[in-house]
Amino acid sequence: MKDNDTDYKISIKGPGVSIDKTTSNPNVAASIFSLLMSPTLHTQKEGFLQEIGPAKTEKAVREYLNEKSPKTNSQKITVFAMFLRDYLDFKTITQKDLKSQFEKSHEPVPANFSRDFMKAISLGWLAESYEQPGKFFITLSGEGAVNGSFKSEIKRSLATKNRKSGKRPKGTLVAATIRDEIKKIELIPNPEGYKSYWDDLTTKSDRALWLLAQAKEKGIEKLNSKELSTLASKVNDNIVPKQIKSLLLSHSKKGLVSQSVTDGLLRLTILEGGIRHVQKIAEDLGDDN
Repeated sequence: MKDNDTDYKISIKGPGVSIDKTTSNPNVAASIFSLLMSPTLHTQKEGFLQEIGPAKTEKAVREYLNEKSPKTNSQKITVFAMFLRDYLDFKTITQKDLKSQFEKSHEPVPANFSRDFMKAISLGWLAESYEQPGKFFITLSGEGAVNGSFKSEIKRSLATKNRKSGKRPKGTLVAATIRDEIKKIELIPNPEGYKSYWDDLTTKSDRALWLLAQAKEKGIEKLNSKELSTLASKVNDNIVPKQIKSLLLSHSKKGLVSQSVTDGLLRLTILEGGIRHVQKIAEDLGDDN
């Protein structure tokens, strides 16, 4: 049905379907008319309706804003853009369209709207239409941000804040370096007063204590994970730095070794109980020989 000299109004109503569209393209109108008048349409009714889908449910912009929970003005602008597209069928939007949604949702219009709008563009959430300069559309990235409640943006903002303040997220460790003293240490698997590294120490946790004890004898304490791993390589063993914390957890609970985080680094210090534990193993095994 023609609405005026330039637009065609298309209306389809039925169970589960309610569509009212306007198009100025006569080819689109003719295609839909041909489809509706097709003699085989009645045999495709179910598939046709499934493709069209159910009628959209009306939603207030305030309700939609509450669902998406945006925190910043740039996020709110992006939410409004998606609302206009999905619920009011806006193919493109203007800054004026977006400002009006602040008013309709009883949100204060940003004092520096242009800045917040440009930030949404710089984040890739909105983009300008190539065919209609001055009009914009929500991008796939913007749609993903809205549907994900802007979680990626929150993490990125927190990381930026921590970087500027020099803080690290709780629980993170910095990259460890290896001291020259560790690099220069010479180890032999059968030192005097200790049992053989390979023949008598049956677990990696005990061998780790052995390595810490050797370092302490040479005046080096508070080793980091990489340093302990480096010592292990000197006796042709492989102790992975990432596994050391869990490897020594049992010994730590028994008071044999101390594990602490200093300046973002895991530090390992063998305690007197740990040294006695290693020596006790050596004595017991020595009595059996």
